Amino acid sequence: MTLEIMSNWSIYDQAVIITSDGDFDELLKELLLKDKLKLLFAPCNAGCSELLKSVARGRIAFMDEFRGELEKI
Repeated sequence: MTLEIMSNWSIYDQAVIITSDGDFDELLKELLLKDKLKLLFAPCNAGCSELLKSVARGRIAFMDEFRGELEKI
């Protein structure tokens, strides 16, 4: 995923990344530097990497907080 995103910076304005895995922290840092991170959407707050939470700088939402809305889809 990281390679695909970084290879195609120019074809999108912003990205929504869905993960809670701290291995993607460097990708998030690059997206932020290029002003390309719209949102990090993690499955739940409790299981999300603390590293990702700090890197996302407020551009993070958790699926468990939107459970009611997501169940309607």
